Amino acid sequence: MESRRGSVAGLVGVLFLVVALVATMFLIRRPQVLENLAGSEKSVVSLVPDSLRLNPNGTLRVYLDPKGKKVVFARVVVGYDKKKIKLAADAEISGVFGNRVRTGAATLANEAGKVELVAAVKPGTNVSGPVSFATLVFAARDEDKTLTSRVQIETASSQIVTADGEVLPLSGAGLVANVTSERVAKQVSESDLGLSLYSFEQNGAKVLNVSWQEQESRGQKLSGYRVALRRATDQSLVAPEDPFVGTATNFQFPLAGVPSGRYLLTVRAMYADNVVKVQTKYLVFENGEVFVEDNGALLPGRRPVALLLNPGFEEMVNDPAKPSDLDPKGWITAEGEMEPGTGNEVSERPEFAQVLSQVNGVGPLSGKRMLKNHTEFLLKSHVRQSYLQAVRDGVLVQKLAVFVPGQAKFLQQAEIRKAVAGEEFHVRWMDSGTNYCWRTGGGDNNPKDYCVTKGPLGTNVWHQYLILLTKQEGKVNSAGESQWKVAIFLDGKQVITSGENGAPYLSPADERFGRFFLGDECQGGGSCDGVGTMYFDNAEAYWYN
Repeated sequence: MESRRGSVAGLVGVLFLVVALVATMFLIRRPQVLENLAGSEKSVVSLVPDSLRLNPNGTLRVYLDPKGKKVVFARVVVGYDKKKIKLAADAEISGVFGNRVRTGAATLANEAGKVELVAAVKPGTNVSGPVSFATLVFAARDEDKTLTSRVQIETASSQIVTADGEVLPLSGAGLVANVTSERVAKQVSESDLGLSLYSFEQNGAKVLNVSWQEQESRGQKLSGYRVALRRATDQSLVAPEDPFVGTATNFQFPLAGVPSGRYLLTVRAMYADNVVKVQTKYLVFENGEVFVEDNGALLPGRRPVALLLNPGFEEMVNDPAKPSDLDPKGWITAEGEMEPGTGNEVSERPEFAQVLSQVNGVGPLSGKRMLKNHTEFLLKSHVRQSYLQAVRDGVLVQKLAVFVPGQAKFLQQAEIRKAVAGEEFHVRWMDSGTNYCWRTGGGDNNPKDYCVTKGPLGTNVWHQYLILLTKQEGKVNSAGESQWKVAIFLDGKQVITSGENGAPYLSPADERFGRFFLGDECQGGGSCDGVGTMYFDNAEAYWYN
């Protein structure tokens, strides 16, 4: 019985391979039209509806009606005028066609002016009745212009193949859909959205960060924001295309491959009833640098002021307690037994915090050296350094690379403080998760009153953090303290941002940030909680004023 079942299963598999081979043969040669259908009869493949209005988007469906024929393979190419309209999202192929070869990525389609959809049914199945093959969502290239255009199925490039290897004819009604979009009168006003621009290196590539202040509704419903970077010469868009970023208040443009020249940056706050607030700035890219153009003169864009010495731990000094162990130059190091509740060092363990080139197969992320930090409950270890100047406005950028070797338990953290004491913000890495906490205000003695826990860091791999603290000019909390927008990125992906998903703004005590702390200390009393070994690199900090 088992042998017979295996034979049947093998036969089904062979039959599907034969069908796939037939479909492939038809894919690589031009289809032959076997017969013409009457012009009034729907084509085997058709676009529904045949008249589409964009407001601002519109949905077209590609319908397949094989009229009783058993279809196993479909390749449909839909063309459009890429100068007038675009795919607003990736195409979606129906679940009936389970083996998808080309799914219609919007980015590729908008470059070519056509979307290619290639799929086959699952083994042992076919499609013989009317079914939706794919869904396409289109939008106008320019919402402020009236347009007429069309979308059409390119019959010469499309094939519908049956289980018998027959190519079904593609002719008749439904192959073309007319597209219109009327310009909507909008109340557009030039406004100060509080744009903040700066560039930085991320994973070896230059990135332009654009952030703005959250806009009040003032009786109007805020729909969200659009950000566009265009070439000043012809107003053509630089990828990504005019993205709608929802209610987020920052966006990052990768600058890799962007040629030198003059560009126009536009941020639009979109409200209901067609109210739009707009702020624009002309930028100049030159030799990898970004400049802001102001009143015809070129002024340097925000240039960073370095805040930490020896951020990559490349320079070291001999530990006084054990000269063979090397401490990071420029950093204050505390290691050994700590007094609970104070963090004061009772006895030193010089091997707990060390600058190393390699250990246990772990090497630095960049450069020749890294920092190892080890802690065992009462036996603690940390390094700390005051910023070269206190940050009271602008943008504070704190970077850090973190490596967690495989171990049962670990708990260490990075802190941004106002001075020697006064923790304003921390990231705490634990085997059970990663904890992000910061102070939202209410007096100097108010603790970090916002915390959220995300997943734990993956072990045995370097991770890179980018933490941005941006002062919101003119905004204060209920206690009259300044508000700073927190944006945290891990390995290039956004983790948490103030103003999104309930995350509040940070309000630092004494209106300043003044020190960076890395590791663990004994402030909790009792047995203390820090444990485990971690490695750190690239602890860079900058102030953009």
